[in-house]
Amino acid sequence: MNALKTIPSSTFTRRSSSLKAFTLVEILVAAGVLTIMSAAVLQSFVVIYRRSVDKRTTSNAYALLQSTIDEALNDPYTLTSIPSSLTSSSSTVQIYPNPTSTGNTYYPVSANNKFVWGTQVTTVTPINSGANGSLGLLQVDVLISCTNADGYAQTFEMRTVRAPDL
Repeated sequence: MNALKTIPSSTFTRRSSSLKAFTLVEILVAAGVLTIMSAAVLQSFVVIYRRSVDKRTTSNAYALLQSTIDEALNDPYTLTSIPSSLTSSSSTVQIYPNPTSTGNTYYPVSANNKFVWGTQVTTVTPINSGANGSLGLLQVDVLISCTNADGYAQTFEMRTVRAPDL
């Protein structure tokens, strides 16, 4: 007795090559997965771009601060001749894109299509030191306040002390 049963060959027929294809459900599921993945990748690019603009704004602000501090430290200064870099002042400065770069065309980066501008305030105060009065030491504080491309207020500050040249 044969314990194996035979299955008719018509049960497992293969489709002809002209009928091989994906079903509509498979195509819709694949399209849905592709759409979700594309949206996630696009969102990550937007976040990366915004963070890069924020980091460039921070970097440019600190470069402007350092430039002002360097100018205050390098200009000739004596007790009888105080340069303009060692006087208190306030001005509006362009922070992003960096206005000192050359050869590039800049486009607005913020949501309202404006460059990032800020207010730079330089405060110079004499430091009274020594037993017989002032030694001519000056404290230079430089502060930049701005609103970044995302609308958040930012403040950057540097400070140095300057002594007169001999």
